[in-house]
Amino acid sequence: MFDAEGPDDLTFCEPIHSTVKGALWRVALTVLIPAAWISGTILFLAFFAHGLSAFQDVAVLVASGLLLFATVAAMWVTFGMRMYHRWVEW
Repeated sequence: MFDAEGPDDLTFCEPIHSTVKGALWRVALTVLIPAAWISGTILFLAFFAHGLSAFQDVAVLVASGLLLFATVAAMWVTFGMRMYHRWVEW
């Protein structure tokens, strides 16, 4: 049916629908998590970090940024692993 390798009984829309469904919430969270991180970090540094030095402020930014990166990366790594397994089965 298609030029690409794969089973003949696989419809074209089924893998696209499941891929979009799995990616939709990840895209939304990839936008919302950094927005919440920026606002939370600004609020923390503006109102709650009065006793911290500039070095400690930078340390808070770096640590929270690494946590942000790890959270978003974990979401997309699980998606990538699922797509890899689906492609290998195909």
